Amino acid sequence: MIVENLVSQISAILAISYLYSPFYNHLTEVYNRRYFDERLDEELKYKERFGGNFCVCLCDLDNFKKFNDFYGHLEGDNCLKEIAQIMKKTMRKTDLICRYGGDEFAIIMINTYLDEAITAVNRLKSAVEEKLKDKKITISIGISCYPQDGSTRTEILDKADKRLLEAKKIKNAVVYKD
Repeated sequence: MIVENLVSQISAILAISYLYSPFYNHLTEVYNRRYFDERLDEELKYKERFGGNFCVCLCDLDNFKKFNDFYGHLEGDNCLKEIAQIMKKTMRKTDLICRYGGDEFAIIMINTYLDEAITAVNRLKSAVEEKLKDKKITISIGISCYPQDGSTRTEILDKADKRLLEAKKIKNAVVYKD
């Protein structure tokens, strides 16, 4: 009985500390940009020393501004929460999902090759399209990979961002090469 109470109290403390973490986006219940930047730097240092690869995906919602303007910010917030939940259910447990800013999300796919990343984000794109078709929200994604697309945070993010911009021109697209 004492052990069960202690375990229950510790679980509650851990849950509360997670909610008030400086690395947590409270609206979407995924990590925030600050945590993304720190983890990306750690991953780069690790891969530089021990080798290996990973992919970074920058994701932006299509038609979100129209949706937000028409339905209001409360519904926009609910839509962002729904997107985050779809991402958590669709992506692998080892993928780090973060709210990057506004209606943008970022994913670090550790120990992942480009072909695996393409498969995973196409699955995500299809899930968003299917579950949010009534809201006319889709997702565009730009992918960059270490070490092929760069060896610094700036190079990796710049490449993913340029590809995201190309995907946004098409809408509901995944771009992974120039």
